[in-house]
Formats: sequence, structure tokens, C-alpha cells
Amino acid sequence: MQDAIAIVGLSNVIDPIALFNPDDLELRNEDASQRLTLKPTGEIEISTTKYDKSRVPSEGEPPAKKQTVQNIILTKEGTLECTSEKYNESEVVETSSTISTDEVGNIKLDSLVDDTNQTIEIKNNKNIEATTGGSKLTMTFGGDVTIEASGNMNLTAGNVMTLSATTVNIN
Repeated sequence: MQDAIAIVGLSNVIDPIALFNPDDLELRNEDASQRLTLKPTGEIEISTTKYDKSRVPSEGEPPAKKQTVQNIILTKEGTLECTSEKYNESEVVETSSTISTDEVGNIKLDSLVDDTNQTIEIKNNKNIEATTGGSKLTMTFGGDVTIEASGNMNLTAGNVMTLSATTVNIN
């Protein structure tokens, strides 16, 4: 990009800006596939979208199909959310991942692949939780570890496996 200039004034624009939002302040490219948006709520949004430009649509045809979207949203309250989505040929989300933080220190990573949601949470109470399908692993700051499995659970060790506890319950 070279130097830019804007001349603000009234005009009877014959070719209006597509997807124009008069309530937000935006810095963007022509098709809004890259944009930085300042919203009246105090949110800041950074977004980029990749379109399939292998076939340029003719007039009257639907626009090029979305392939990926990356989005970052920051709020005045101190939250942050980063999302990445990949779309299939029908423009349905095929895979996605989201990282979010809040103002009290919680962090969450959420991933969707092949209709399976996987989540890892680092919580401000110093616990860590990981889930996938019907399984859940919880590790607490106090040293407790809980494993929940809706199916089989296999423990495998290369050489030695030691299980040491005051009480072992096997149901």
C-alpha cells in the first residue's frame, strides 16, 4: 500500500460500498475479506476471509465461496476470542478452533473436527479439564486427577506401571 488520502463529503455514489455498516468504524478492503472494525460497544474485531477465486462468478451468480475465516474479537471487559474456521464445498463449517480468554484468567481451547468437539480449559481455580467425545480428564491444583471414559479405558506402560494410592476402587 502506498500513501492514501480520503476526501470526505457528500456525493451521489452510483457504486455504493458493498456490506457497508454505518454504525461501525472500519478499515477494510473492497470486498470486506480483510477488515478491522471498531464497534460502538467497544469491541474491536479483526477478520480475514479466504474465498475460492478459481472461478470468478458472472453477474447475477452467487459470490465466490468461503474457504476459511479467521476472526479476533477483543472487548472492553477484557475478553479475547480467536476463531479459525474451514468450510467445505457447501460452505458449511468443516473444522474450527476457538481460543478464548476472560478477564479473570480462564483460558479455553475448543476444537471441532469431523463432528467431534474437543476442549481444554485452564481455569482460574488452577484446575485443568480436557474433554473429547465421551471422555474427560480433570487435573486439580490440589493434586487430584480424575479420568472419566464412556467407553474402554486402557493404561499402557513401556516397562513399569506403578499405581500407588491409599485406596484403589475398581468397579
